[in-house]
Amino acid sequence: MTNFAWLCTLVVAIGTLLIRASFLTLYPADRLPYRVKQGLQFLPAAALSGLVAYTLQSGLTLEFSLTNIARVIALAVATVVAQRTKKIVWTLLSGLAVMWLLNAF
Repeated sequence: MTNFAWLCTLVVAIGTLLIRASFLTLYPADRLPYRVKQGLQFLPAAALSGLVAYTLQSGLTLEFSLTNIARVIALAVATVVAQRTKKIVWTLLSGLAVMWLLNAF
């Protein structure tokens, strides 16, 4: 890609981020409607499930096979950590650590 294409991609990405985050950052947190606050609680779970489905996808089907065993084990560990800690950072770090360790062996 040329430098101009990279610059355009960066500008569009930053613009998209600002537009999407504007309703949360510009609006006072204590004045958010109850339904919005309630819906935001599901954001980490929705993001994680989307990443999991993409990771395990092979074509149009989800593949649970021996070639994906490291991913499936990392997914299971991340799921347990998510249930115990309720923290997305620990969930991601534990899943990535298990994935890297299993791929190293």
